[in-house]
Amino acid sequence: MNGAADNSGGVGLHSTPYSFSTTKGSYNWQSAKTKTFTSNCTVYVYVRDAWDNIRLVSTQTINKIDKTAPTTPTVTGNPTDWTDSSVTLTASSSDSASGVKDYSFSSTAGTYSWQTSNTKTFNENQTVYIYARDNAGNISATQAVNINKIAPDSSYFIEPQFYQENNLVGIYNPREENDGMLYKIGEDGDWTEYVAPFAIPYKETVTVYAKFESSNNVELSQSFTNDCDDIGAYAESNTDFTLSYRNIGFDFI
Repeated sequence: MNGAADNSGGVGLHSTPYSFSTTKGSYNWQSAKTKTFTSNCTVYVYVRDAWDNIRLVSTQTINKIDKTAPTTPTVTGNPTDWTDSSVTLTASSSDSASGVKDYSFSSTAGTYSWQTSNTKTFNENQTVYIYARDNAGNISATQAVNINKIAPDSSYFIEPQFYQENNLVGIYNPREENDGMLYKIGEDGDWTEYVAPFAIPYKETVTVYAKFESSNNVELSQSFTNDCDDIGAYAESNTDFTLSYRNIGFDFI
């Protein structure tokens, strides 16, 4: 506040004449005529003279201090199916005080690249860390988005296929150069790396399951029956090099 003076002919100001109080009618006397506040509030400014005559000279409402960060951004646009196109992410945040100013889309957590637009386009798979900042400079918590559905080539749009040759079941993997496959026989079977066609039990109908080794896969299943009745017919596994004859297993020695 500006410096105060007692009325003409008065006794003059007190040695600590100023009070800046957040409660009306209470006083915190000081000699300095300024005081700093760090939160929104109503301030009652008093002045007193040497005889303790007190006057309320001003009431100030402070309502532009913002120390609250924007909400963590919500993000849309990350595909759940394979795509051969770029991916555009859209972020949305809110701030009830100073308002959202801009957004950051970064490939490294804790680093920022601010822009006024709330969208950004990506051409390759990566993890994106997204922040919002308000007009007071407060930064939100990060929202991490893992883009992992941009296909490296057209093979990712071809589904794997089962095939059967007599008592052997094989899997065609269109992503052979980029992604291996796992298989199991029966719902309770153990997942095994697929290397070559494998045998199924003699005179049984079983369900075979398959999926890609990567986390980005769809599980497939199909039922197969080994009904080969030829004399001497056997099931040979190219995976573990075992034989079975009429459902009786044999090991190499």
